[in-house]
Amino acid sequence: MWQYRSNRTFSAVVWLAIGLQAASCGLVDLRPVTVTLEPHEANAVLDSREAFISVDFSEEPIRLEAERAFSVESAAGAVEGDFSWSGWGFTWKPVKPWDPGLRYRLLIKGSIGTAGGREARLSIDLPFYAVRASMMPVLACYWPPDGQSTGVHGQGDAAIELRFSEAMDSGSVLDAFSLSPSAGFDMVWDPSATIATIVPDERLEPCSVYRWTLEKIARAIDGSPLAMEEKASFVTDLDRTAPSVVRTYAVVRGIGAWVEIGSGLGGVDTGHSIAILFSEAVDASSVLSGVRLESGESGHVDVVTPNLVVYTPEQDWEPGKSHTLAVSTDVKDASGICMVEEYRERFTPIVPFLRVLRATAAAGETLDDVGNLSTLPVSVGVAPEGLLSLTLNFTGRFDVLAKVAASGQITLVPFFPGSLPAPRLRSVVWFSDDTVTLTWEGLRRSDPISDKYYKLSVPGGPGGVTSGSGHYLEREVSLLLVAKE
Repeated sequence: MWQYRSNRTFSAVVWLAIGLQAASCGLVDLRPVTVTLEPHEANAVLDSREAFISVDFSEEPIRLEAERAFSVESAAGAVEGDFSWSGWGFTWKPVKPWDPGLRYRLLIKGSIGTAGGREARLSIDLPFYAVRASMMPVLACYWPPDGQSTGVHGQGDAAIELRFSEAMDSGSVLDAFSLSPSAGFDMVWDPSATIATIVPDERLEPCSVYRWTLEKIARAIDGSPLAMEEKASFVTDLDRTAPSVVRTYAVVRGIGAWVEIGSGLGGVDTGHSIAILFSEAVDASSVLSGVRLESGESGHVDVVTPNLVVYTPEQDWEPGKSHTLAVSTDVKDASGICMVEEYRERFTPIVPFLRVLRATAAAGETLDDVGNLSTLPVSVGVAPEGLLSLTLNFTGRFDVLAKVAASGQITLVPFFPGSLPAPRLRSVVWFSDDTVTLTWEGLRRSDPISDKYYKLSVPGGPGGVTSGSGHYLEREVSLLLVAKE
């Protein structure tokens, strides 16, 4: 008659001592009271986690007394459930589904009155299981062992491995697992669902103690809970050595590789970059932001190998300017250990200043190593043309753009007397990449009354005449030209 009763249900007949005094004749009613149970035998296994327990009486019991006498217990204590009455019996279902493999006890103890006036004293203790009677799943082993030193893992490296005695429900294991200090991670399972691998999203903190807990809410595929809670810890101190800068040196970009061009930074020249060799592999993101020049020039960092980076300035090295290379303590090794102290090295690139080696007039007048306000007598053509051609030889080579710029920067102006008319530039001819000839017209020759002086100016500094390789004059070069009679 019970919807959830097994077909094998039989009557567990309990003979009771019933003290019922008949009102009219004084006789004692010795008829037995029959109690039918499901589960019906010791160590029976319910067929699902949602299965009912049913209890039927052969005579209508007093419901409140029957419910008080009935209970279900497990090793964790009393199990909560709900009664549902029908006729002379009831069904009982736990609030939470049964845990497979866990041993339960069905208990009916105490006195239960019946509608007929009798009193039944019962003592039933029936052990049973749900789904299965075999042992619950356990964590068979794990790695790393409790308290072991490890690396920092991360970036796809497995930090923890859990091996279970049987296939597990992945969602419940994920809910049951916690890591402290907290860190994001993925839980990866093998095809058999018995091995879970914990892979951190990011590198763990170095030299730190991590503790993990696996609570009993982790369940097997059939819903059986973990037999016991598990805890362990590990220490990320396998690497205890901080990174340091081993050496620095000048390099140039070759075909597919950086080529060392000189030991140390004393040989840094135009077109050179700076190589920084570390004592061990460093974290790429930290080194990209941790290398700089304190002079403020911007540049970029290339990670060539795990322990070698190259710094290249965006603008070429300026001649005569000193710099300080700084490597911040924010630079970390692959384990996340930072440099102990900032690395600093001062250097001055050997980039030479551009110089005017020689000035030569058309008639052959020559001045070597032109300096500030040097004087050169020159032959000037007769008026009114008054032509003067002057050839300048530089120490650097000029590309097309540098030639155009320089041609407009070199000037010739009257110097003495003030009444001299200004010369006009007639032509500029570059006979080679380092030699230019400029021709002016409108000059005047000296005469017995006065000498005629003209000032040639070649601007210096970063904004002055600059060669194609970026070399410029340290300062303006001025040359006084004396027009011969």
